[in-house]
Amino acid sequence: MSQYIYDLSPYADIAYYQTHPGHMAAVSLARGHKAPVGNVRVLELGCGSGFNLLAMSMSNPDNEYVGIDLSRVQIENGKAIAAEIGAQNVTLHACSIEDFADGGEQFHYIIAHGFYCWVPPTVRDSMFAMMKRLLAPDGVAYVSYNTNPGWRLRSLMRDGLRFLTPADGSPAERVAQVRTNMGQLADSFLDAEGMYAQAFRDEWTKLNQEQDYYFLHEYLADFCDPLYFEEFVKHAAGHGLRFLAESRYWTNAHAQPQAVRADLERVGGDDLLRREQYLDWMAGRYFRQTLLIHAERNPPGELDPEGILKLRILSDPDTPEEIGDPMRDAVLAKLAEGGVEPLPASAIGAEIFGPVTFLVPTLLVQGWAEGHWALRADTPVFASKVSERPEACPLARLQATSTTLLTNRLHRRVDVTAEEQQVLLQLDGTRAASEFSSQSAVLDALAAKALLAR
Repeated sequence: MSQYIYDLSPYADIAYYQTHPGHMAAVSLARGHKAPVGNVRVLELGCGSGFNLLAMSMSNPDNEYVGIDLSRVQIENGKAIAAEIGAQNVTLHACSIEDFADGGEQFHYIIAHGFYCWVPPTVRDSMFAMMKRLLAPDGVAYVSYNTNPGWRLRSLMRDGLRFLTPADGSPAERVAQVRTNMGQLADSFLDAEGMYAQAFRDEWTKLNQEQDYYFLHEYLADFCDPLYFEEFVKHAAGHGLRFLAESRYWTNAHAQPQAVRADLERVGGDDLLRREQYLDWMAGRYFRQTLLIHAERNPPGELDPEGILKLRILSDPDTPEEIGDPMRDAVLAKLAEGGVEPLPASAIGAEIFGPVTFLVPTLLVQGWAEGHWALRADTPVFASKVSERPEACPLARLQATSTTLLTNRLHRRVDVTAEEQQVLLQLDGTRAASEFSSQSAVLDALAAKALLAR
């Protein structure tokens, strides 16, 4: 097995959970839009090495994944990884949006993560035109972008970073220079207690905790053009696309606590877009992950109770053990019994609530919005228990050659211990579990982290 190496490129190899079709379908359903599930086609624009798609192929191997990126080096790297892990359902192309030979085939999901604000207006137009042309009638498009008002201060930070950083030098050298120079500036303000100095230092403290690739992509790239939400949706509408929801479900205006919703309704009334824009002002939002659908689709924007019961419920990384509410604690207890395995929402409802299952859809969505658990529409493929001949997820095994931060079959990043890393590297399906009798707890831990293949 060849060694897998993370680099400092702007397209660091990360799986973005909010872009996963199983997650997007669940968010869509919560807004009354029945997005397709299973045997779907997924297109990612500006995919880098295609790592996000490769990770998806591990959890949903029946789907078809296509990625395009301008960087031939990145695409060739992704093809090599695909070949090594046996991802035959992933196709990667080194080309521009304009030159993509799509053959007219439609996609159920189109992803543009870290793309929209970092390309010129003409390319943005091309992106939306492609989405309108290639998105299936009931499909969903995902676009992430930097937003104002939150990015107003960050734009100032970006200007300072670029001013203090030489244009030459390797990526690692430039980032190291950034950290040194900005740290010195934060200690050198003439009015150390002034509003400007305090705001700048606060922003720098948070930014300095980010990974190197984030500096390169967000702050040292030649082009970055944040905008307001209302400007984004107007641009999308000009290409026949409409706002559905935010992919991070808990950030939607309709998912806010009652007191916040009352404020939003006071300003926005029945205008969903105005409520969303006002929420950005209330929160100082600087980043959105927006889901779009065809403008002619007109979902009710309300829960589909029957559809919600078809979803699967699973623990979030920060899921609490209990919260003091009997109904929700019953759901949390059931999830704890199942471990990492997503459980059918209908089964949980019937077992816990009996004849009052009509309460379940609202309860599950509210708990999702409050971060008590997660909902998804697909059935990820992984082994929740150790088999006779355990096999690790091929992508995780490849990552484990050089890092302990791995991508599991739920499309999430998980950290493993050094011992877990070493055992995982040996799990190629050829060795019996009995050979690891002294490390059975390690095998169980790897299964609990959804890192084993089925």
